[in-house]
Amino acid sequence: MTWWGIFLIGTFLSLTTDWITDSVWSEFWWWKVVPFAVILGTVCSVWIIIGGLRDAWQLFHDLRGARPDDSDDGFIKTEKD
Repeated sequence: MTWWGIFLIGTFLSLTTDWITDSVWSEFWWWKVVPFAVILGTVCSVWIIIGGLRDAWQLFHDLRGARPDDSDDGFIKTEKD
């Protein structure tokens, strides 16, 4: 929401004054937002990969120790049955 607010204020100032030119506005977004997006994207990707690997490891660990129930035929019994 902060970046959206900065965008709205910058757009308003750019359209109403000569203080913010197109080059200043584009340079601001290039040096402030692009590195932030790259860093945030990298951190989130690493976080998701680590969590996915941990969960996959836990899944295989649980499956290795699971014992099948021979009485389970896949049928769901209701109260009428």
